[in-house]
Amino acid sequence: MKSPHLLLIVIIFLLSCTGYDCARAETRFGFVGFSGTEANPVIFRKFEKGRDFSVLIDTILITPANIGYSFSGDTLQFSGFTADLILKSDFDYEMVLPNAGRTFRLGKIREEFQSKKWSLSTTKEMCVNPIVGYELDGRMSTGQNIYYVFLPR
Repeated sequence: MKSPHLLLIVIIFLLSCTGYDCARAETRFGFVGFSGTEANPVIFRKFEKGRDFSVLIDTILITPANIGYSFSGDTLQFSGFTADLILKSDFDYEMVLPNAGRTFRLGKIREEFQSKKWSLSTTKEMCVNPIVGYELDGRMSTGQNIYYVFLPR
């Protein structure tokens, strides 16, 4: 009889010692103070991280017809974010608004990698790594949980 109890204790102990990684951060962006006309189109470019925007990986042309725009106060947002438009710490980004004559360079995105330990009930608690900093047009910005980047006029 002692053997099944001992096995259960060993399993619980091992589960409490192991952990799991939190989900990777996914940050969105919006344009503050721009009209729909000024943000049509948006040229979204993804670059290799840390290469001074010299190694282009992908370019996406964003228009209201292929993504959809909406406003929240003075902030223009995209109605639907595809996986390609979500900012991740693995890359640097450039957003160009040709009709507004504005280019944003967003890089050095810092993600704080976290992990959780299994609870005794073996229930996996959801967690997401926070973005704790980024550089926008040469200026560093830091915070605790940056899940949205506002690109000002």
